Amino acid sequence: RRPRARISHVEIVVMKPPIFGLPGSQERKTRVGWFELFYDLVVVASVSYGSNLFSTRPSWAMGSWLFLSLVLLMTFWLLTMLSHNLFPGEDLIRRLLVVVQMVCLVTASLSLGRDHEGLSDEVGFAALALAFAALSAVYARCWRQRRPESFAARVLTVSTGGAAMIMVVGLVSARFGGSTLEPFLLWIVGLGVACAILPLLFIVLNQHTSRKVIDSEHLSERMGQLVLIVLGESFVSLIFDLSGLTSIPNPLYFVIDFAVVFSIWTIYFTGVLPCGVPHRAWRLRIWILLHCLFMFGAIAAAGGFAALTVLPFGTDPGREGFWTPLPLFYVMVSLMGLSILARRHRVAWHLDAA
Repeated sequence: RRPRARISHVEIVVMKPPIFGLPGSQERKTRVGWFELFYDLVVVASVSYGSNLFSTRPSWAMGSWLFLSLVLLMTFWLLTMLSHNLFPGEDLIRRLLVVVQMVCLVTASLSLGRDHEGLSDEVGFAALALAFAALSAVYARCWRQRRPESFAARVLTVSTGGAAMIMVVGLVSARFGGSTLEPFLLWIVGLGVACAILPLLFIVLNQHTSRKVIDSEHLSERMGQLVLIVLGESFVSLIFDLSGLTSIPNPLYFVIDFAVVFSIWTIYFTGVLPCGVPHRAWRLRIWILLHCLFMFGAIAAAGGFAALTVLPFGTDPGREGFWTPLPLFYVMVSLMGLSILARRHRVAWHLDAA
């Protein structure tokens, strides 16, 4: 009788694809919650309003205000996202503070229109002061937790509180300064944004990237969701501009808009986002700034394409013909920079793994 083969040991090895991000953060620690996605609704509203303003009155002045408002919105989004990244978990007080911030951001967006349209500058500065104060309260509550991430909460509590005080100065200037101080209001907003975002970029990132505390997969996923919102603004602008018309005046630009958005989506989500987040602080800063430039160009280009679509064939495009290629140039430059960072990050990850 032939002997039976005896299997003494079976080892099953499951191979996982590598996750490119901060070294030491291979396992996902923080899931994107539904409340974080709910917060993104205010981003949709603010982006749509800014794009509509630029499509109706494209100019260098409106472009400057749109860029500053986008930087301001990105500041709030980054600070709120980082609070969930470093301090996961939600309670009723934290949710109420974020809802207060959302209400204030929508109110501030309504004061974006210049030429005395929309809400007044006083209302805008009051809303921004309250929004920064609510964000400071969120980090102050996180400060009380005895964790390695408490350093970030301590720094950002002070920086966002300082930004709230600067917005109060803007409120007083807008209330009592009249039209004489109106040119300086832009500088006050910029100073408040710098007070809030610079400690995040140059203190918190330096500290926590070296200590491998930031959950890179959470950050990468949240940034991808924000890019999807911005790309979707192209279709929103088309629908708003073409609503009420019995036909599409310029089908060529209508199709080109879809082709451009699809091309941008393909480049970003197949070549940039899969490489994850750079693990060095200076590269992560560039990564964030390039995303800000990318979104500004995408929002402005969405308004330009929508304006060109309603122009019949043979009509002089005028200013729309200038303001559409320029934002696309910003998009291409930012995508090129992100692709270079992604390539170098992939090489650096392999070297660290070796």
